[in-house]
Amino acid sequence: MREDVSINVPVLLLWGERDSYLSLRLTEGLSAWVPNLRVVRFPDVSHWIQNDAPERVTRLMVDFLRDASPSRI
Repeated sequence: MREDVSINVPVLLLWGERDSYLSLRLTEGLSAWVPNLRVVRFPDVSHWIQNDAPERVTRLMVDFLRDASPSRI
């Protein structure tokens, strides 16, 4: 990844810690490129986070989108 590129909008990253495909390490060290990042890890969830925890995912996304509305950015 280029070091001179950053994402300057709020970002929500939801991650299942039981993901068999993608390592949890991929969620680390992202703040250099995404300064306004919120990472939420789900210890009991797999790669298919939206299927394993639909209520929690939906609530977090709704809250995130509400908080990141254009009037608040």
